Amino acid sequence: LFSIDSQSGIITTGQPLDYESLSYVILNIQFHMGTLPVYSSAQVNISITDVNDNPPVFQKTSEHITVSHNTPQGTPLFIAHAHDADSGLNGRIHYMLRPESHLFSIHPHLGTLMLSGDLSGDSSQRYEFNIIAEDEGHPSLSSMLHLMIEMDSLDSVEDTLAFETLVYQVEIGESAPKDTRMIQVRAHGTKSPHGGTPGKAPPIITYSLKALSGVPPFRIHPETGWMFVSQSLDYETEPMHRFCVCAKAQNGKTEATATVVVMVQDENDNAPVFSRDVYFFSLQEGPSPHGMIGTVEATDRDSHNNGVLSYILLSDGKYFRVNPRTGEIINIVALDREEQAQHVLRVMVTDQGRPRLNTTTTVHILVTDVNDNPP
Repeated sequence: LFSIDSQSGIITTGQPLDYESLSYVILNIQFHMGTLPVYSSAQVNISITDVNDNPPVFQKTSEHITVSHNTPQGTPLFIAHAHDADSGLNGRIHYMLRPESHLFSIHPHLGTLMLSGDLSGDSSQRYEFNIIAEDEGHPSLSSMLHLMIEMDSLDSVEDTLAFETLVYQVEIGESAPKDTRMIQVRAHGTKSPHGGTPGKAPPIITYSLKALSGVPPFRIHPETGWMFVSQSLDYETEPMHRFCVCAKAQNGKTEATATVVVMVQDENDNAPVFSRDVYFFSLQEGPSPHGMIGTVEATDRDSHNNGVLSYILLSDGKYFRVNPRTGEIINIVALDREEQAQHVLRVMVTDQGRPRLNTTTTVHILVTDVNDNPP
C-alpha cells in the first residue's frame, strides 16, 4: 500500500486506498547510517479517512403491498431499509416519500411507512410512491425504491380480519434459549371492535407462520398468537429473519397476513482464532534490529467490539514486541546467534467484548548464523 523514498524519507501511496477495507495502517520505519552499526526506528500511524463514495443501497428496486380501506390511521404498513457502506455522516441515511402525501408518511430515520390519513372514504384503488434513501455526506448520494400500494379489492360489507399492525419488529439476543417468548401478534375483525359481526360471538382465530425463505427458527401458539424461539439463533449466520404470520377465522372464509422482522443481536460468543497453532520465523543475526519479521493473524466471527482484536506479547519483551493492531512481530534489539540461537514467544489475542475472550499461540524464532567471528 505504501512505499518510502530511501533518501528523502517521503512516504507515498502505492495503490488506491479504501476506507471500508482498511481504515488504519501502522508502518515501522528504520534508518541506517551507511555501513555503520548505527540505526534508529520509528512508528508511523496512518488513519485513512472516509469519503462519501458509496450510495445507500436497497435490497430491491421495487416493492408491492396490499392495504385494506378499513386500516386504521397510525398503522405501520411497510419498512424501507437501505444500507450504506460508508461511515459517520457519509453512512447515515434518512428517508423521504415522493410525491408527498396526506395519507401516507415515512419516518425519516427508521424508514417505517405509516398510514397518516383515513382510507375509508377514499375511492382510489392504487397508490405509487418513490422512497428515497439519501445519506448525509457532501455531496450526498441517494437511491430509490418504487413502492406500489394497492387497495384490497375484497373489502365488502362482510367482516374481515386484520392484524393490529402490518409489520411486527422485535430484537432478541442470539443466546436466547429455546422456548423464549418473544412477541404476541393479534388479529381482529374489522367491522366490530372485538371481532366478528355485531351481535355475534367473535370468531375463533388460528395463527400460523409462513416462511418467505428457508424455515424460520420460531414457532407460534395457534390460539394466543405468542411467538417463541424454536431453534438456536446465530447472528454470524443470519442476523435478520423475515417471515409472515397468518391469522385465519374458524369458518375459513376470512384470513389476514402480517410481516414479522426479527433482528438478532450479536453477543460475544466466539473467541478469536489464530490462523495457525504454532508460528515459525527465522532471521539472520546482525549488528542492527531487523524490524518486522512476520505476522500472527487471528479472526473473530463476532461483529462490532466483540470482533475487534488486540495482540499482546506475553513473553520476551527485550528483543521483540508485537503491533497490537496488526499482529506484526517486530525485532527491536540486534540479535547474536552465539548468545541465543532461538527465541520462543507467547502471543495472546483478545477481543473487546464483555466479557473479553482470548486465545494464545506460540511463536518460534530461529536466529541463523553469519560468519562474524574470526578464529
